[in-house]
Amino acid sequence: MEKRIILITGANRGLGAATGIKLSEQGHHVIFTARNNPKLSTLKKQLSHKHSSVDFIPLDVRHPDSIIDAYHTIASHYPQIDTLINNAGIYTSSTVDISTINDQAILEAFNTNTLGPLKITQQFLPLIKQSPEGIIVNVSSGMGAIVEMDSGSPAYRISKTALNVTTKLLHHELYEQGIKVNSVCPGWVRTEMGGPSATLSIDEGISGIIWAATLKKEGPSGGFFRHGEPLQW
Repeated sequence: MEKRIILITGANRGLGAATGIKLSEQGHHVIFTARNNPKLSTLKKQLSHKHSSVDFIPLDVRHPDSIIDAYHTIASHYPQIDTLINNAGIYTSSTVDISTINDQAILEAFNTNTLGPLKITQQFLPLIKQSPEGIIVNVSSGMGAIVEMDSGSPAYRISKTALNVTTKLLHHELYEQGIKVNSVCPGWVRTEMGGPSATLSIDEGISGIIWAATLKKEGPSGGFFRHGEPLQW
């Protein structure tokens, strides 16, 4: 397997951390990014002595200055980014109805789950274009699929639907430049966000993300997938 330089956002816990650990175990160089909090520091202590091919950079996808600072740090050490995994996200209340939700709740979810991945992609695109086989993975959700749309969690659903649209637009713009862009739904996973009642283990949840992050040259682009299988938008 060809070694890739892989950047993951929201990689201090849950799916992001587990994805990064698995990819580093597969021999890839992984740049873990997340808000600079104790969880990122703890993860760094746990992994630095086990995996030599890892790096840890503070990055808050909600704040442009943080994105720019992280970009300059990474660009000064790495000639390219082969895979960008936009994993950082938040899940807002499932009990609020669309008829009563306030603007702040929608904007909060949109800023992290939609604008965050877009701003990260825009900033790091010059490094992704340096890769001979660039890949962008947007970690989305079936709750953002129109065909699966149900009531509850309106802010989260709206933000993930918009992220899927972003995936499609980026695909059409970047495909001719050899960059693949896909959305991935990990499923309902037992993480801090998914809760203990979720149906999938973390290993099951990250399988589809890892598949999309390490696609072969002939692999798909512009799609929506769960565990490597296509989903309807």
